[in-house]
Amino acid sequence: MKKPFIIALISSAIGGAYTGFFDVVVYRIGGFGIFTLTNYITDDGQLTMNFWHRLISFVLVTVIAFTIQMFMKTPQLETMNGEKQTINHEESEKVENKI
Repeated sequence: MKKPFIIALISSAIGGAYTGFFDVVVYRIGGFGIFTLTNYITDDGQLTMNFWHRLISFVLVTVIAFTIQMFMKTPQLETMNGEKQTINHEESEKVENKI
C-alpha cells in the first residue's frame, strides 16, 4: 500500500500546483470529493474560469494517478496450477526470503 499512497501524493501535488498557478479560490467551505465543486461557483451562480480550472485539476489528478498506477510493476506469483496471482509487498518479501 506504499506505492498507491506515493502516487496519490505525486498526482495531488501536480493538481495543487495547477490550481495554485491559476489562482483558484474557494467561495465557501463544505462538502467532500466531487461535492466540493459547488464551492467554486460564485455567489451569483456564474461558472467562472475558477470553477473550470478546479474541474480540470480534478480530471488531471485522476488521469495522472491512473496512468502512473498502470505503468507501475505489480509483483506476480505463480500458483501450483501455473496461474499468476498478484501479491502484496510483504508476501513478496516472504517468498524471496524462502528462495
